[in-house]
Amino acid sequence: MAFPPVLLSSGDWQILMQGLDKHFGVNASLDANSRDQIAAFLDRNGGSSWGHSADSQRITETSFFVNRHKSSIRMLMKGRVKSLADCMACHKENGTETPN
Repeated sequence: MAFPPVLLSSGDWQILMQGLDKHFGVNASLDANSRDQIAAFLDRNGGSSWGHSADSQRITETSFFVNRHKSSIRMLMKGRVKSLADCMACHKENGTETPN
């Protein structure tokens, strides 16, 4: 499940796209055309800088994400989910959340 672009500010998406060769320890490089198209999409659809920015460009560290996912963070701390990036642990196919 891909994160919606609104979860990170447009500026943070730009920074993230410039470092795809070292994307959180993985080489996620793209050809120039794909990179440019994706970057333009993220620029148009990124969130505001308020609440959607993180020093590390990690969506799971933005204040918006943290405030909306407190129960998921508790589940992570208890070992009930492996990662906050595992959206499908709580969000089902129809877009609903399971109660935590």
